[in-house]
Amino acid sequence: MKDYRSQFDALRFSPEEKQAMIDDLLAAAPETRRRVSHKKRVHILIAAVIAAALCAACASGALRSASEVFANLFGSSQEQASLLEQLGTPLGVSCTQDGLTITADAILADEYTYAILYSIQREDGTSLRADGRGESVSFQEYTMQWPQKAQRTSSTLRPYDEDTSDQAVQYLEICQMDQPLQAGRMTAVFRAAMIDEVQADGTIRTVPLGDGPWELRFDFTPKASSIDLPTGQQFQVDGLDCTLTRVSLSPLSLHVEYTVDAAEVPDENAFLNALPLFLTKTDGTVAYSQRDAASGLHSDSDSDQMQARKDLVFSEITPLDTIESISIGDLTIPVPQS
Repeated sequence: MKDYRSQFDALRFSPEEKQAMIDDLLAAAPETRRRVSHKKRVHILIAAVIAAALCAACASGALRSASEVFANLFGSSQEQASLLEQLGTPLGVSCTQDGLTITADAILADEYTYAILYSIQREDGTSLRADGRGESVSFQEYTMQWPQKAQRTSSTLRPYDEDTSDQAVQYLEICQMDQPLQAGRMTAVFRAAMIDEVQADGTIRTVPLGDGPWELRFDFTPKASSIDLPTGQQFQVDGLDCTLTRVSLSPLSLHVEYTVDAAEVPDENAFLNALPLFLTKTDGTVAYSQRDAASGLHSDSDSDQMQARKDLVFSEITPLDTIESISIGDLTIPVPQS
């Protein structure tokens, strides 16, 4: 009881406030057939009040807003912070194994794309940066389960150091899906953590940190943020006729689908890369090209057409009212301004 009492007092409730909470709980508690002494019941209720208060205090100190988590990655202007709050969801879900804690800080998502930032730190608080040189933490395996059955078109998990002065390092996952994201439970699993330590002579030595697994589960609901642009236009890629079937634009990404009038192409990568994507902003600047895009191509065995996709995640959150048009090959599609 000493730990409970000291932590309870640290929350700075007055004696009157503590008694008021106890009285309220006693008034709301249902009567039971078994007689319980008033003293014992008060002790139980005090423990419940303490647990609830401590959980609230811990949560308020640990959970960061989505705009704070993603500011250095996707922009920190006032308008961008507002969009990050709209599209982002704080998570604060952690798992500790083998002395290593992995935390899913927040998720940022539209209908087809999500980004998750993970923080990694030692349980004992020691640094993952020997001599401050920022060693690289990696994992032999990382998997993600989604609510729906979908094949991701592209997924990257790359290291990122949010603050070189603290003891943690981060990983950013960006994933683009072939179908709209659905609400439900997502499960991320990391296995076999390693760290590349830089030696005094400049060589790198890989040291195991633990086998894990580190399993993080969280519920997620994608935010409706995309607009659909007009489709049906025809264009050509490498001499093949194509028809635009879907263009979905959000402040986070661009999703394009089109059919190709051919059963196959000699080189899929070359064919997909031959279609450039561009954004023209209202200030006249042109940004993003096919080099930043993920793509996919598939066809049914009995079809004489192929279905193609290109997905582009923006380097910063981009307000839709700052985008004048989208260019897909030689097509230019204006973006309506509200």
